[in-house]
Amino acid sequence: SASWFRQLVVELTGGMENLTTGAVLKDKLTNIASDLISKVDHTVQNLGKTKPSEDAPITFKVVHRGGALVRSGYETTSAQVHQLSEGEIATVVEQAGRRVRIISPVEGWVSVETKDG
Repeated sequence: SASWFRQLVVELTGGMENLTTGAVLKDKLTNIASDLISKVDHTVQNLGKTKPSEDAPITFKVVHRGGALVRSGYETTSAQVHQLSEGEIATVVEQAGRRVRIISPVEGWVSVETKDG
């Protein structure tokens, strides 16, 4: 995965007559790339850990073919309010287990996964 980076280093240092300068540059570029990869990896690991809130809502896209059923309350027995279609975007402000509270396109509660997972 780092072969493109090695090629870049070769291109940048290949024409240098001073091998010490080339080695220093290669070392610095390697460190920069390692830091960047580490930061990206850390960001990806924390991606699913962000909790939605009124101040920091998160948008979800409905990916289930059958859409998603919006109910008036947290309980899966509460009244049905709306049916979201596949591909529709919902604004989430609260999450509790597999249920999320949305405020757009309608207000209500939706399951983010089926009861079977």
